[in-house]
Amino acid sequence: MTITDIPVEAVAARKAQHLRNIGELDYRRSLLLLKQRGLRQKVIADLVKVSQPNVQKVLQRAATTPMPREGFSGADPYEICERYAAGLIDRVQLVDELTRWEYVPRDRTKDAFDDLLFDVPGSVDDLDRALSRGLIDDELYDEIGDGIEARMTAA
Repeated sequence: MTITDIPVEAVAARKAQHLRNIGELDYRRSLLLLKQRGLRQKVIADLVKVSQPNVQKVLQRAATTPMPREGFSGADPYEICERYAAGLIDRVQLVDELTRWEYVPRDRTKDAFDDLLFDVPGSVDDLDRALSRGLIDDELYDEIGDGIEARMTAA
């Protein structure tokens, strides 16, 4: 099956899935920010119109959810790609952010015994994963790679 054979409904379903994933991240982060402002769980629940146990559960999950980096739309390159795939940022913003990203060097993160493992978030492996999962295409992957290379040689 080629990309042109994919039913429109499948494309819509994939976009909705990305929106759901990003929505969950944003929801967790929003509740965490409310908690950091000093609001109690009951107050947060009243403001958001959910139950206090729901807030507690979400806050437990949010404790390990990283915040987006300053000047970026996501906490790692994969999230930025998912925001693009969901239609929340455009191609220009995606390329700009991913060429400015300070990637974790591969030699600090690769497991010498298993090169099938993905690196930690923030490495170029996030881009490989985004490509393999269809968040970006080959052309966009190459454009980002060219931008990263140009930035590195200019530095």
